[in-house]
Amino acid sequence: MSISYPNHHRWNNELSDDIFDSFGKNRRSRLRVILGAVNSGETSIAYRIVPLDNDIVEWFTPLYTKTIAQKNNAKIFDIRSTTIGKDSPYTYFALVLEEAGVPVGATIFSEREDFLSIAYRVHPADWKHHSFQTSPSVYTEFVLMEHAYNLGFRRISHGRDRNPYGLNSDIGLCVFKLSVGCVPSLPEPDNYLVETLNCDELTVDTLVLHLPNSGTRITEASLFVCGEITDKIRQVTRYPKVLTVTTYSKEGGVWTVQSPTAL
Repeated sequence: MSISYPNHHRWNNELSDDIFDSFGKNRRSRLRVILGAVNSGETSIAYRIVPLDNDIVEWFTPLYTKTIAQKNNAKIFDIRSTTIGKDSPYTYFALVLEEAGVPVGATIFSEREDFLSIAYRVHPADWKHHSFQTSPSVYTEFVLMEHAYNLGFRRISHGRDRNPYGLNSDIGLCVFKLSVGCVPSLPEPDNYLVETLNCDELTVDTLVLHLPNSGTRITEASLFVCGEITDKIRQVTRYPKVLTVTTYSKEGGVWTVQSPTAL
């Protein structure tokens, strides 16, 4: 069994008048809890959005490198040379997240003509001093979406990922982008290659985003599960309005489609 796929794709988030529209019902209620607590000063959580400078780059680079190095087939970029170190018409900024007065993560982005473009983001998986159900990543995503909207932007470009997930970056990265309202599409202009995956050789859980039949919008994907179908893996199937995912598991050495009820 083989699948042809684009080796890269982009993610975009179209912002509505109500930022909460990008999130599911449960996540909205959890977001309101943390936003209320932070805005009322009941927590030690804070953030600042400032122009990117050398001090932030020097602090952020080891954090970024350590995080990315843990991923499969990691591709680590030079942050300085790809942001403030290059001749660019765009200004780069950083949303720096703090907890108990200590910087714990950041999102580096630039403001383009009509959209906000995220370049790098690293945030901790959980809060160290708080027990909110909303993670630092989701909280900062909401904050950045609100910031972009208030500046008059109606779209956030959420980066360019390598496809397939599992062989490159973690499947959880795709889940996160789906969960905050992002939609995948082919890069424009056509700066991607069409490659072929031999699925019979897979030894790790792998999510492949398909080439669209027409246009640039990616709407279908295949998920190959080499082991147990865990809840973490199952999450990628929960956004059918954005991405229809067909799940396969091996039975007798052959990939077999799993029924939706089995997920």
